[in-house]
Amino acid sequence: MAPITAPAPAPALAPLTSSIPSAMTALPSLAGAAPGAASPLLQPLSQIGSSSQTLLASARLSPTEGQLSDTGEDDPRSTIRDKIVAQARRALGLPYVWGGGGARGPSGGGFDCSGLTQFAVAQATGGQIILPRTTYGQIHCGQAVDLAHARPGDLVFSNFSRRGPEHVQIFAGRTEGGVPMVIEAQQRGVPVKFSPLSGPAVFRRLF
Repeated sequence: MAPITAPAPAPALAPLTSSIPSAMTALPSLAGAAPGAASPLLQPLSQIGSSSQTLLASARLSPTEGQLSDTGEDDPRSTIRDKIVAQARRALGLPYVWGGGGARGPSGGGFDCSGLTQFAVAQATGGQIILPRTTYGQIHCGQAVDLAHARPGDLVFSNFSRRGPEHVQIFAGRTEGGVPMVIEAQQRGVPVKFSPLSGPAVFRRLF
C-alpha cells in the first residue's frame, strides 16, 4: 500500500496588487484621508449606506448583488470591489463633464466616464491605487473576465475605436430578472446613472 501523504496546503491569496500593472500608481496625499472629504458635491457615504435599498430599487438590483465573489465572500478583494460600486453611487445624479473628475472627486461639477472610474477606485482603496486617467490606459489594468463571471466593481469597456475603448463603466450587478447593470457617466446632458448593459463589452477585474 502506498504511503498516505497529507494534502498540500491551499495557497494563500495573492497580494491585492499582484495582478495590477505598474500603470497604476499611488497618491500619497490621498492615502488615509476620509473618502467623504473629496467633494461636497458627492453623496456622503453614510447616506449611501442608509439609502442602499432606495438605490437598489432604482436600478431593480437584487440586494445580494455586490456580495458575490469567485473566491468566497470572505475574500478581501470582494470587499474592495463592493467599495468601488459604493463610491460610484455617490456620484449618481452629477452631470457629465467632458474631461471632468479624477481621483480626488468631480471637477467642473461632474465626471466623464474614465474620471468616474478613476475616482471610484482611488477612493475605494484610500488612494493606494490610481488608475490611468483615460479609457485607453485603463483597459490595460487588471485581468479579463467574461460577462458570466462579472462581479460588481469590475470595469466594463465598450465603444471601441482604432485607439481603443471610448467608454468605460462600472459593473453594478444584475437585476432580479438577470439584467446586467452598470454605473456610468455616459455623455453630455445625461447625469451619472444606472444603465442596463448594452452592446459588446470587455470586462476587466482589478481586484
